[in-house]
Amino acid sequence: MSGSVHFVGGRGTGAGGVQNPAVIPLSVWQASKDLSDFMGVNGAPINAKTGVLYNGFTKTLTKTDIHIGVSIGDYVYIGGVSIFGTFEITDVSTDVLTFTGVGAAAEVVPTAFTNVGGAYDTHIHAAQQASLSAAIESQYILTSLDEPALSGTVALPNGVLANISITHLLGYDTVAPSNDTMDDGDRDIGGAHYGTYTVLDADGGAFPIITLFNTNAIIIRNVHGTNTNQAGGNSGIFGYNSTFDFLKGILIENCKFTDCYDGIDFHQNFLPWEGVSIDSCICNDNARHGIYLQSVAGGITNKCTCNGNGVDGIYNYYAHNTFCQCINNTAAGISAAVGSILFCTLADNNYGIETTGLTGFSLEMDSCIIDKSTTQNIKCNSSLIFGKANCSSNNGGVDSSEYLGSKEDITDDPIFGDNRILLSGSPCLNTGSGGLSRGAQQQKQGARRRRIV
Repeated sequence: MSGSVHFVGGRGTGAGGVQNPAVIPLSVWQASKDLSDFMGVNGAPINAKTGVLYNGFTKTLTKTDIHIGVSIGDYVYIGGVSIFGTFEITDVSTDVLTFTGVGAAAEVVPTAFTNVGGAYDTHIHAAQQASLSAAIESQYILTSLDEPALSGTVALPNGVLANISITHLLGYDTVAPSNDTMDDGDRDIGGAHYGTYTVLDADGGAFPIITLFNTNAIIIRNVHGTNTNQAGGNSGIFGYNSTFDFLKGILIENCKFTDCYDGIDFHQNFLPWEGVSIDSCICNDNARHGIYLQSVAGGITNKCTCNGNGVDGIYNYYAHNTFCQCINNTAAGISAAVGSILFCTLADNNYGIETTGLTGFSLEMDSCIIDKSTTQNIKCNSSLIFGKANCSSNNGGVDSSEYLGSKEDITDDPIFGDNRILLSGSPCLNTGSGGLSRGAQQQKQGARRRRIV
């Protein structure tokens, strides 16, 4: 698959990043995986010059010392000309660089500027550059730069499902094994730095941290978005569309969104049946919902933790929820209309589960633990809930008017330890469907196993 790579931060502190670094072909990055091949210390360009003589006829760049540190095969961003962008360097001599001429402007400009290699200084600049070619090839925004004060929303460009063109925003840690090596999986599940994130802090700003408007084919991993301004609309991720053609093929994995309005908010005007998948994310302490999938058909939340939110842990209208933990949310642990809630732990919420009031719809529940709800463990508002006999409901009662199936086959204390891990002797261990433990125990056990890998 063809693609382009955009580094944000890059080496060291990332303080040397610029607005217009060179964009690197995916194949070139995959052949190296060494950041020192593409940038200087702390993300600065290998060589940066202003007042460069650009000759589009001879395909040369002339400036004193423009050759220092530069090698054939490096990539240079050329700006200040009528057709700006990144070009490959084909020859290096004293004070002169020769570049490939495909797409270059046939003109002479004495005031161009150049950056050989380098990383971006902000995520906004990387997303803007990625948008220029996102429709024709995949874009990889590889970021190690924490931004403590975003100046605005990071608007990720639209990928194209038909072209298998995917926009990626992927957070990585460049500390280990060395400052010059970026391991593409070191923060992924199973990586050496799993559980750490690239932090994007809106710092009180009145905007979503990441915006997906009329986009498809997006992958976001290993990012922590946070804000001190929890007013309406200031969500961690805000996705919305204007036609049926958008918000398809979205994956948000191993991310964290805290202290926002909604942690993740997909608020569609039109139903995208391919939907949104949210996997292994933490969405805690947000003003409204941890995860809000309003009118998302086919949306999936899996192995997510949504605790301490001002309304629901998860509001997932038409979708499926598996191995999720929702604790101490002001309203419901999970609110839904149709779909399924499987192997979830819902504790210390006002309602463990609340249906969202669509008459004629049904919701399946299986192998869940609903514990110590303030008002009721299960609250039905028109939607039917089909409960399996291996669900547990402790000390909270059930609104049974439209609850079908076994209500409370286990009403004993589930016996939780720290972080809601089931302890030895729990009646919920290995008594769920397929011999698995009830609740989100597999989420916890899986995370512990993966951290050891």
